[in-house]
Amino acid sequence: MSKMKTYAQVGIKVINAMEWIESLLLLPFKEKQHRGVTHPALIKRGIAFSIDIIVVLALMAAALFIGEKLNIHPFLIVSLTACVGMPLYFVVTTATMSRTIGKIACDIRVNIKGKKNKWLTITLRELLRGVSALILPITVLVALASKTNNTLHDSFAGTYLTVYEDKDK
Repeated sequence: MSKMKTYAQVGIKVINAMEWIESLLLLPFKEKQHRGVTHPALIKRGIAFSIDIIVVLALMAAALFIGEKLNIHPFLIVSLTACVGMPLYFVVTTATMSRTIGKIACDIRVNIKGKKNKWLTITLRELLRGVSALILPITVLVALASKTNNTLHDSFAGTYLTVYEDKDK
């Protein structure tokens, strides 16, 4: 009888450990609630960013097409698009609409903590995004540990993302 009890206790511990591991594996897929606000899952943020990269690549393709007609070297077009066009896309769309095309598709909105200059804050956020991309594993771990899925560039810039809820729906 005591062996059965021991086996049952071990079984319960194994099940608890498996549930804990499962909760860790599902963490990037879960939206988080904090102070009545829904914050998007990391995977949703990644999908939004991927859509934005596709938009930037489409703009780059259009620029390459036009550049070919104007006899401009492709390297110059790619460099300008990557160094100027991409940051401009992210800063202008986020500062004017609080969302990029990818964030619109994923129902995500960028919010600013406090009353700060919107353009300056968003520009800082986008510059810091480039830096945080260099240490992506650390950025992801920080976001997973955060109550709001905030990444490093959001934390340092004083911004946070929320799930956008259209009042007209």
